[in-house]
Amino acid sequence: MKDQSGLSLIELLVAISLLGVLMLIVSNLYVTSLKTVSVSRGLTYNTKTVSTAMNAVTRVIRAGTANPKSASVIADPAFVLATRDNLVMYAYVNLDSAAEKPVMIQLRVDRTTGKIVERRWAAIGPVDGYWTFPNYLTATPISTRTLGEVVSPTNLNVFTFTSDTNTKFAPSATNLSADERRSIRSVDVELTIQSTLTDSKNKVTLKNTVGIPNLGFTGGEI
Repeated sequence: MKDQSGLSLIELLVAISLLGVLMLIVSNLYVTSLKTVSVSRGLTYNTKTVSTAMNAVTRVIRAGTANPKSASVIADPAFVLATRDNLVMYAYVNLDSAAEKPVMIQLRVDRTTGKIVERRWAAIGPVDGYWTFPNYLTATPISTRTLGEVVSPTNLNVFTFTSDTNTKFAPSATNLSADERRSIRSVDVELTIQSTLTDSKNKVTLKNTVGIPNLGFTGGEI
């Protein structure tokens, strides 16, 4: 008689079942690994983005300065516009030692795209030692750049302002008064960056309190 040795049907079914379980375990591990790598990459990218944006914003605010006027003994406040997600200010940054010129800078969160954008306007003059600036609402900026994307839609209060008497102004979508803007001595900056406007899984938040030493308030830089 011929040799009848080999796998029985039951043994074959058991082997197929075990192979299926093993493949399921391996596929689950693979999917989990992919998700972990994706989350790690998202967090790394958002962390780098928010750090770069915070450094740029901090540098501008720290360089803020009031702008003296020829027709008044009281200088224009450093802040032209001060709202919860949009500020315009005079600052001394990127100075050329041979010809120091202030600039007017806007830091604004575009809520449509989620980008935080910086725009700059050059000073005009000087005339009799005084600088003037164009209207930021109508004048073409000399430069525009994106500092970071995407700012979280829930990150409404990007800027909070503190006065020289340590009073925090309630974050608002409207501009502070001239007297309030003149009294600002520091700015609390909160930035939350996420992957997209609708994906907040890997969002990263940084907070910083920025002093403005050029304004000469007691306590100096924060």
